Amino acid sequence: MIEPRSRQHLNSDVVARIRAGDERAFEVLFYEYYKPLRRYAITIVHQVDAAEDVVQAVFLGLWMGRHEWTLRSSLHAYLYSAVHHRALQFLRHERVRDRYVVTMLARDGSSE
Repeated sequence: MIEPRSRQHLNSDVVARIRAGDERAFEVLFYEYYKPLRRYAITIVHQVDAAEDVVQAVFLGLWMGRHEWTLRSSLHAYLYSAVHHRALQFLRHERVRDRYVVTMLARDGSSE
């Protein structure tokens, strides 16, 4: 088992490598975390396709913003928190979309 201090050092190393544009470090991070993050996202959004989109969006955002990426907690906590927030954003968007569809259907029904 890795000691907490060593784990933090590994986190810092991975972040530094990704910030520097190391695609291999990013790929390793992706393959290590994709499946568990996908499972976690499914527990929130209850849709496999949506969960995959959520996790991919988190990784895409991480890569696109890698130059400004700072880690204030563990890498694990950061990724799970990012997926959690993105999944909640997805659910909020779904609610707005559903209300819009209901409103439009009601409008179409009243204009007949």
